[in-house]
Parts: sequence; C-alpha cells; structure tokens
Amino acid sequence: MSLKSRHDNEENTPEIDLTTTNEALDQARVRRTALGDAADLIEEILARPGSDPQWTMRVADSLQGLQYAFAAHVDEVESEDRLLPRLIHDTPRVANGVRRMEHEHISITADLEATSALVRGCDGECDALLVEQIREATVDALRAISRHRQRGANLVYEAYNVDIGGG
Repeated sequence: MSLKSRHDNEENTPEIDLTTTNEALDQARVRRTALGDAADLIEEILARPGSDPQWTMRVADSLQGLQYAFAAHVDEVESEDRLLPRLIHDTPRVANGVRRMEHEHISITADLEATSALVRGCDGECDALLVEQIREATVDALRAISRHRQRGANLVYEAYNVDIGGG
C-alpha cells in the first residue's frame, strides 16, 4: 500500500511505501528509547560525588553504554532502507535536514570518544579538576545528543506528520 505525503503535492513526488517506512520508524523508536535510557543513566551517575572511588569506573561503564547506544542508533538510521534514506526517498525536501543529522552523527561520535579518552586518563582516581572536565565534556555531549534527538523528531514529523516519541 502506498500513499503520498500530505505535504508533497507535486506530480512527480515519490510514493511512500508504508510498510518499509513503518518498519524504519519502529526500529528508530527502539534505538531512540535505548539512547534516551543510556543518556539518563550517565546523567544520574555524573550527579554522584566525583570523590567516590567507584565514580570513574561507573562513568566509564555508562559512557561506554552511551557510545554503544549512539553507534547502534547511527547504524540503524543510516542503514540502507532505514529511516534517513527513507526520509530522503519519501520526502526529498528534507534532504538537507537528513544531511545535518548525518554530520551530527560524526561530531557526536567524536565528542563521545574525546570524553571517553578523558575518563581513561584518570586511570582509577581523578582529581577534582579532571572530574569537573569529565562532567563538562559529558554534559556537553548529552546536550548535543538531546538537540540531535529533538531535530530528528522534528524531521520525522515534518516528513510524515508522525511523532516518533520522546523515549
């Protein structure tokens, strides 16, 4: 079954394959929820005292989980016939927004890796200055992920008039 997006009234607008598009949206929702959960966990851990001997290990573990969740999100939405390629196919007018999302994937991945390198630099215990640097870098990455998720939700809504969810 196919239908045209209500926003695209041009005669040569591609038809939307609802089955493929719905599968792509469903998978993106799953990854979106996992990414949100990973972000919530690291935010909770960051709020704990940095002088706790377990803080560095907990931050490192939760940061690794966040990196994994973000990488899974990127793999899922950028894969052939998944969300970002579907958006361009179904509603070509959002192509610039899709490209922005792809660029953000690269920069957020780099930010997460740089933050992870800071944590590895602790080698067990961190002094107060390094704890603060780790917190700031991680919060900056979380802020970038939050903005990215919001832009993604806006892009999906613009293309399909569907709320992908806050998960």
